[in-house]
Amino acid sequence: MASTWLEKYGPLAGIEADARLQLQALPALHVPAGTELFAPGSPCQGFVLVVEGTVRVSLTS
Repeated sequence: MASTWLEKYGPLAGIEADARLQLQALPALHVPAGTELFAPGSPCQGFVLVVEGTVRVSLTS
């Protein structure tokens, strides 16, 4: 069986079968460099798992 993205995240590899199927059905987002994923005060729209690449977090005060 081919490795899935879930198996790259230790604890997620062992989740129940139903939850695994639901997570595997979610679409992957390919985000261009420089895209703002979230900002201070914005409502939570989901949970970000970085499968490939990097994310930079900064806050200017």
